[in-house]
Amino acid sequence: MSNFVKVNVDWENLRSLAFGSIGAAYAAVGTGLSYPSRKMIIKNYTNQPIYVSTNGADNMKYMKASDVEMLDLLFDDNISVYPVGFTIYVKHAGAAPASGAVYVESMYGVR
Repeated sequence: MSNFVKVNVDWENLRSLAFGSIGAAYAAVGTGLSYPSRKMIIKNYTNQPIYVSTNGADNMKYMKASDVEMLDLLFDDNISVYPVGFTIYVKHAGAAPASGAVYVESMYGVR
């Protein structure tokens, strides 16, 4: 018999930041997580590249225009999560975007 525990998942509300709010300084994409997240998807649907940060100060990831990144902690027996309050911050990586938005989607486990 397997030791596997079934966990259902649910989505948090979508977080977004419109192009006009993406400047040279980091801005939060919505609010921090309400639930511990196992999977997060960041979508840069602007027309310019951006930098992504989890502390609002350091460049941690570069995303080109129209790029999508999935941050998945649902592998093997890993019990890691992005904690409650975890926030994604973005800023432009050179030129300010003139269209679009950045979106953050999060999935959390429900027993």
